[in-house]
Amino acid sequence: NKRSCEIIKPLLPELGFTNQECKQILALVYQHDAFIQVGNGQVKLDDKFINKYVEYFNNCGDGEKLMNYLVMVARSDNLAQNPEMTPGALEVLDKTQSLLNKRNNKKSY
Repeated sequence: NKRSCEIIKPLLPELGFTNQECKQILALVYQHDAFIQVGNGQVKLDDKFINKYVEYFNNCGDGEKLMNYLVMVARSDNLAQNPEMTPGALEVLDKTQSLLNKRNNKKSY
């Protein structure tokens, strides 16, 4: 995650992103594997998990919106990997999205 951020950080301004957008993108890239701990049973997927990441993302923008974006990033990342690994990972993401929707009482972003 750290290395991915190091690679993309100098490219973002060249692509026309604002400083705020760069911070948000880097935060998403850095946390894109957050759901692995849920998938392997190390961390429970619950409101505490969601709150932790919403608070993290609040440091660079709208935490709830960015958490929804994190689910999208993780879903894209998983779909680009080994298809045998995808169903379990997508199930975790579906459950996360359901918790977010329940929390927000609105549709996903």
